[in-house]
Amino acid sequence: MRAARIHAYGGWEDIRYDEIPVPEPGADELLVRVKTASINPLDVKLVKGTVQDRFPINLPYTLGTDIAGVVEKAGPLAARFAVGDTVFGRLAPMKGGGFAEFAVMPAIDVGLAPKSLLPGEIAGLPAACGTAWEGVFELGKLKKGQSVLVHAGAGGVGSYAVQLAKLAGAYVFATASGDGLQIARSRGADHVIDYRNEDFVQVCREVDLVIDTIGGATQERSFGVLKHGGTLVCVTEAADGRKAAEKDIKTHRLVHQMRGSRLELMAALMEQGKLTCHVDSVFPFEEIPAAIARNATRQAKGKILIHMGS
Repeated sequence: MRAARIHAYGGWEDIRYDEIPVPEPGADELLVRVKTASINPLDVKLVKGTVQDRFPINLPYTLGTDIAGVVEKAGPLAARFAVGDTVFGRLAPMKGGGFAEFAVMPAIDVGLAPKSLLPGEIAGLPAACGTAWEGVFELGKLKKGQSVLVHAGAGGVGSYAVQLAKLAGAYVFATASGDGLQIARSRGADHVIDYRNEDFVQVCREVDLVIDTIGGATQERSFGVLKHGGTLVCVTEAADGRKAAEKDIKTHRLVHQMRGSRLELMAALMEQGKLTCHVDSVFPFEEIPAAIARNATRQAKGKILIHMGS
């Protein structure tokens, strides 16, 4: 089978397309024929080698973590899945393997897609929507009537966080710019802040929760909009513990954990029309380097998808 791989850390131009054996699933695993994959910011870092301390990988390494496809073979302990089922999920970053014609996935981490949804509709869910779900509900514990500020409300994680917060009955502030302003509004944000022309600290007051997907100065200034006892969920880097203690702010460094049951909850919302994946662009399998380069610009609005052509 063909696979997009790196043999050394470097740039997108160093990605190779290799012929490698089709993997064999273990007893509790699935062999999935990949139909659609999606790009995540982590893919950029893995190619460049900037996260070796957190995600040590063995080279050569097959890129890709988020996929959707069709079950080709199921191990004997993965009995609830059948050949031909449409499934989706996220491969462990240290293992990778998603940007290939076939991938092996632990059955416990896989979501069974509703029959009405196609792989191209659900491939953008696993890491981005899963991260948003963890941030809004599992760590942020957002409730009806509360308020939340979502940074980068038109991005991959942010656009899902806006939708989930609205489904929870919260008042949603979101930062964005350019075309992202309308995207954040269309996803349900009550108040969209153009961060190029407005200071979110002057707009938001005493919010219950901040979902920070930016880090740096944006994260630092976010302490100023949280109520006493509020919660700051950090996607990119840990928060300043001393500053959090001064205002009795609860902080969480979100490290995404895959869960098949969560995936199926998200897919059910999508099937009901309550959750939408905003697609920035779609690239063919042969143009994975260009897709990763697009993600590296940090200008993508929503998810970048890879159509495998299989």
